[in-house]
Amino acid sequence: MSHVTTETGRRSRRSVDSAIAPDTPPRKRVAPIYLLALLLLSLFAWAPLLYPGYFQFNTGFRALFNLADLASAKEFIRWAPPLTAGAGLFQGQGPLAFWLAWLVRPLLGDIGALKAIMALSMMLGGVGMFWWTRNIAGADEGSSREVAARAGLLAGVIYMLWPPLLVNNYVVGAFGTALFLGLLPWAFAGITSTRLTLEKTASHQEGKGEFSPLPRIFFVVMIATLLVFADPTLGLVSLPFLIIWTLWPPRTWAARLTAMIAVLVGGIWAVDLIWLFGAGSGAKQFFSTLDIESFLAHSIHPYQLLSPAWGFGVSTPDWKDSVSFQLGLVALGLAVLTVAFAFSARRQATHSTEEPVAKPARSGSWYAILYATIFGLLLVFMTTTLAGPVWRIFPQLAGPLVYPSDLLGLVGPLLALLAGLVVHVERRLAALPVWAAIVALAVLGSYNYLAPRTTQVVPDLTIATDFGGGKVSLLRADISPLTPTLSQGERGSEAPLSLGGRGAGGEDEALASNALTITVDFQPLQPLDFDYNVFIHGFDALGNRIAQWDGQPQRAGEADPMTTWMIGDIVSGNYVLTPEGDRPISDVKSMWIGLYNWQTGERLAVNGDDKVILNLDPPAAAETSP
Repeated sequence: MSHVTTETGRRSRRSVDSAIAPDTPPRKRVAPIYLLALLLLSLFAWAPLLYPGYFQFNTGFRALFNLADLASAKEFIRWAPPLTAGAGLFQGQGPLAFWLAWLVRPLLGDIGALKAIMALSMMLGGVGMFWWTRNIAGADEGSSREVAARAGLLAGVIYMLWPPLLVNNYVVGAFGTALFLGLLPWAFAGITSTRLTLEKTASHQEGKGEFSPLPRIFFVVMIATLLVFADPTLGLVSLPFLIIWTLWPPRTWAARLTAMIAVLVGGIWAVDLIWLFGAGSGAKQFFSTLDIESFLAHSIHPYQLLSPAWGFGVSTPDWKDSVSFQLGLVALGLAVLTVAFAFSARRQATHSTEEPVAKPARSGSWYAILYATIFGLLLVFMTTTLAGPVWRIFPQLAGPLVYPSDLLGLVGPLLALLAGLVVHVERRLAALPVWAAIVALAVLGSYNYLAPRTTQVVPDLTIATDFGGGKVSLLRADISPLTPTLSQGERGSEAPLSLGGRGAGGEDEALASNALTITVDFQPLQPLDFDYNVFIHGFDALGNRIAQWDGQPQRAGEADPMTTWMIGDIVSGNYVLTPEGDRPISDVKSMWIGLYNWQTGERLAVNGDDKVILNLDPPAAAETSP
């Protein structure tokens, strides 16, 4: 049997390669078949979105609040999400995901529109990884269309089911970041395609039927712009890595510089537009003031990158995070195999004595593996506690970020590329049964992560808001006359009600008819370190307070201190409001609802105020005659 030198320099048997990826008869349109298979496999990633209702994200219903705010905004283009993770203009969610959701909102409703954007983001990410990986593998000399397509499909599946991506989509609920993660592989793929096309055009390898490189250049400009509009934080951070990729060998300098200019034009254009829109809406700063110690307290401990734990909390300033930061066993294992096979092949090809020929040329996939390995490790390192000294020396690098873990968003495409190329650098793994088993392993490895917490609660968007700068959300407050089934705890400090007939219980019955039940739903968005009290005050038409309820939050008829609340849980409690003296309950025309520190009396801020005001119109309850 004869031997050949593969694109990574590995010597292998020709009969083995031909048996693995037969191209006889050659199939010119391999990609559509594998692309269709990838779209079918994407169902595993977005199937949880088909669950009825919404999800108990640790960001709560913020995305729903933002979409409602956009729907009522006077200026569509200059709108920016009011509820974000950071205080700076470029720290938090961008408007792009909400613009897209707004377009389909009339057809799918608010929740359906947001779910559609999430599903679209996942499929975009998978297809983008397919395109990028297939370009890398297919550009090598002597490459097989079949193997390149299989590498692309594997990379797409790995990326769609990558644990940090699923954490963002089903635990955090950051829709802007989800769209960014869906677009990022397209940026890498667009740059790669542009460079390949420009090089072929320069060497007159393009046929008459081939497209001009101009559309590809325009595509790179557009994607760089959209990345910043999807997630300004990660969009800004990704631009240097995209620029480095444009300059990465082995393409000609003309192709590299053209791709780099396209990225720069798109990024600068997006930054200028966002700053212009933000300045017009009153924004004063790019980034919030950095507290470097607080920033570093949220660094990832190295063991967490490999931990199988899966939680639904938020990042906390210690090692007891309940949110997962794992990189994924399958993705990481395949990436390590790719690097090992590639370096082993290069070493064998360099030191081979069977055929003393010149040192084999390095292929495009070899350089792609180097890029993904170097910068993947660098990004992962910068998220960990080990990078503390670096952040302290160069704190300016942390300016756009909220937490170091934000950088994990850039690791996904690099890790998925390495994992997908394993069947390209080791052709025996590209055999159909083995390759199918690897794809199935990637799907099954994510099974435990595809069970998000759901809820049937739908917030009242007319009153829904956040207290204390995003500590607690008020989802709804339903007001109704008192019902005869309330327990002692549900009525606060009032005496038990006996709702029998007249006679001995007549006074209690009259009291019951002269009271209101307020059902209030809260949702914690951050770990709470103090048991705040709830206050509900009722006012008459003249602004006089004639009824009130003060005390610990209620759940299931019992006091439920806030320090025991779990992130994302919906805490529903009933509160009874009775007027003072002999005032009828119909005199209550408005209510104040808020939270306060019972030790100091200080109230939590909400929408520039310290309470939520509800106007009762028509009157709360009809005044009953004796």
